[in-house]
Amino acid sequence: GLMAARSLICILIGVAVVTFGLFGAHSIASSWVTRRARHGKAQAASLYLLFYYFGSSFLGTLGGVFWVNWAWPGVTLMVGAALILATMISLRLFFVQPLPEPEGPQPPSPGG
Repeated sequence: GLMAARSLICILIGVAVVTFGLFGAHSIASSWVTRRARHGKAQAASLYLLFYYFGSSFLGTLGGVFWVNWAWPGVTLMVGAALILATMISLRLFFVQPLPEPEGPQPPSPGG
């Protein structure tokens, strides 16, 4: 019983860490999108959310395919590949230069 309880606690801690990381990354990326958009901030935010939810649906479905064909090793491989891709994208975005501040008062953009 003690081993099962320890395993359950480790799983719950892992799920909590992943959930915290997911929502942290999502909130940072969401705010980054609206800060980078010069015009049409609402459209930029909606496109971000569209691709965010499409990506989670696609990877969730793909995870099922990997599970059916290769069980845990396949799911682990798929998640590892997604993490490597996310890390590469994050590193690329880390070096994106900030946009210069616009000069003078700017009229509000329609829709953003």
